[in-house]
Amino acid sequence: MSSFDPMAAAIDWLDAYRAADLSIADLYAEDATLECGCDSQTVVIGRSAIAAYWRLRFVAKPARDLESLQTDGGEAIVMSYAVPGGLVQAAFEFNDAGEIIRSRCGPVKQSAANVPSPNAGGGSERFALRPSQSAPAARLEVPGRPAAEASGPAGGFGG
Repeated sequence: MSSFDPMAAAIDWLDAYRAADLSIADLYAEDATLECGCDSQTVVIGRSAIAAYWRLRFVAKPARDLESLQTDGGEAIVMSYAVPGGLVQAAFEFNDAGEIIRSRCGPVKQSAANVPSPNAGGGSERFALRPSQSAPAARLEVPGRPAAEASGPAGGFGG
């Protein structure tokens, strides 16, 4: 039985992103794919190309606070986090060695009537890896915040 914890790996990824630490590329498999739909549809393949992507991304869209962390109902981990100008949702798939083999991200779509305040949850439409599946509830504990129960994302992953 493996001791790999994909949720912990996703938190390590966010920590590296928030610190603008290029070791974030080491979390990816050598032949990993990164798909970003934040500004335009970007597909990056391979660890060295992913490192180059992150050099630019750290400056353009620095990560802020974690908003949610859950599974997609399968083997992928889905997290939402704040960046200047809104929220981003990212999904991660891992290999047996615990490396990211595929990551996908895109903005969280928010309706004008339901834009959440910075200190409130909800009011936004999330995208999901598999729109036909809903994720089971998961416990989310973020330091400095009360534990919350997160349910599966709704909507479809767009790009």
